[in-house]
Amino acid sequence: MINYIKAELYRSFNRVYFWAYTASIGILAILANVMILNVHCHIPTDSINSMLDKFIMSTLIIPIFLVVGLIDMITSEENKNETLRNVVVFGVTRSKIILSKLITTVILTFIAEIIILVLYFGSAFVVFGVNNELIATIIRFCQKSLVATPLWIAAIAICTFLAVIIKNNTIFAFVYSGIFIFTDKIIMVLSFFVSDKFNNLENILITKKINEISTSSLTSETIISSVLMGVIYTLVFTTITILYFEKKEIK
Repeated sequence: MINYIKAELYRSFNRVYFWAYTASIGILAILANVMILNVHCHIPTDSINSMLDKFIMSTLIIPIFLVVGLIDMITSEENKNETLRNVVVFGVTRSKIILSKLITTVILTFIAEIIILVLYFGSAFVVFGVNNELIATIIRFCQKSLVATPLWIAAIAICTFLAVIIKNNTIFAFVYSGIFIFTDKIIMVLSFFVSDKFNNLENILITKKINEISTSSLTSETIISSVLMGVIYTLVFTTITILYFEKKEIK
């Protein structure tokens, strides 16, 4: 399995897709700092550090959607082109294929995240200058990122599951994004028209937990619940994906 992960990483590192995808997001991150500075110049109602703090914390939800591009490259593309058969014929077990895809995606996601954050925070120091408030904001962001990490990995497991069962890249991406964008709204409608008990379902939403992390101070309860939620989602969807892939006919 380790050799297969190394092969996947080598293949990804040698593709323009990965670097272009990472670079494009990094450029957008730099432009976001310029935008914040421009907005503050026209609406000076808050300190620039306060505006930046609010914006940075709100970006904790973004990795949930950014992983789609990486999973499209690592899993969905092979599923669509039916090239996974070559790996199975080569002798790699199906469970190891799924686990390798997940691990590879996690590794690439964090490499991309580090590159993007270096560009983002580096440009922030250039645009806003180095000061204690900005450094404190970055430290808080890093702390909250660590707490949100299990939830990001859970999102990767969910996205990989969809990439395996849905062949069409576009449909898979829309279904995944729709789940995270509209689930809370569907629950709100059900709680209003059917029963307010549906509100309890919001407590198990990854997006709600990440929003809680981004807007509130970190507590032991928040940390423990985030880790538990992330682990449970990851185990459940990884298991379902493996069971489905074991029975799937690969042409």
